[in-house]
Amino acid sequence: MNMKNNKLLVSVLILNWNGDKYIHDCVKSVINQTYKNIEIIIIDNNSTDGSFEKIRSKYPNLKYIKNNKNLGYAEGMNVGIQASRGDYVMLLGYDVYLPTNYIEKCINRIEVDNSIGIIAGPEYAWIDGVKTNKHLPSSGAYYLKKRIQVGIYRNRDLEQIAFGVTGSFPIIRRTLLDDLYNVSGYYFDKVFETGWEDTDMRFRAMLRGWKTLYYPKVHAWHVGSASDNGNIRLIDKSFDYQKRIFRNRMYVIEKNLPSNIKKWLNPYLCLSNILMYIYFFFISRKSLKAIALAKKEFKENLDILNVKKKDILDNVLVTDKEIKQYFKKF
Repeated sequence: MNMKNNKLLVSVLILNWNGDKYIHDCVKSVINQTYKNIEIIIIDNNSTDGSFEKIRSKYPNLKYIKNNKNLGYAEGMNVGIQASRGDYVMLLGYDVYLPTNYIEKCINRIEVDNSIGIIAGPEYAWIDGVKTNKHLPSSGAYYLKKRIQVGIYRNRDLEQIAFGVTGSFPIIRRTLLDDLYNVSGYYFDKVFETGWEDTDMRFRAMLRGWKTLYYPKVHAWHVGSASDNGNIRLIDKSFDYQKRIFRNRMYVIEKNLPSNIKKWLNPYLCLSNILMYIYFFFISRKSLKAIALAKKEFKENLDILNVKKKDILDNVLVTDKEIKQYFKKF
């Protein structure tokens, strides 16, 4: 272990909501890390399954925050970030299991390059208590090169700068978080609630010149969508979930794309929307209704989004060429 790096405090934030089935193993995997200079903060979003009380009784020396209602992911994690003290902040899902050297390896790597603000390894499936070697669809280096949604792989075995990495266990520099807060007045934008909030943060970080590193020399296991191998289709999700995802996708594009980049991408965006409507027309009328309501909510919040957009785009530190590298060329 690099003893110099071990002096850096890492705050591990675990956001819990009814996670009794998994959070115990998750916390244990953090406590067993070879990197010992960590603080563990468990933020509970008003769980009703007794998980918060059980974990607090089992590990009384950890730091706990109990929200009086479910704040969603964005605002829930903001509470934890504000309470943390670390030089680095790890955002950890309660259904994630870390290998013992995960934090040590990531910190040793990110400390080599101060321009790297976010680091994470690939995401493997944790199914029925079994830690598999199956890559989840959300693992790997995220790019925006084939669609505006993140999620297209490059070489999974190759270390690379990417638009983003998994949102289930990234480690983020405190200086990046402070930078975003100083520009926008928030870490995660709570308007997203849950869904696309990490993409919004990655956009804002990228526009400020921060790099994200996909680091395949260490991985972690995640239940998340692993129980269904990531194969549950959006149209099979609840109406409210679909509406939120469609709305938040529009939020991300409106808030973070400079006008000239948006114009450059417009042919694809138009084609993507046309194909989406055709698909849902034949497959799921419920999804079309969700899109309609998402558009209504988007328009209702447009004035607020434009204020946030001005804060972001007035403080861009990268060139158009640097932004375009994350997108497909048309």
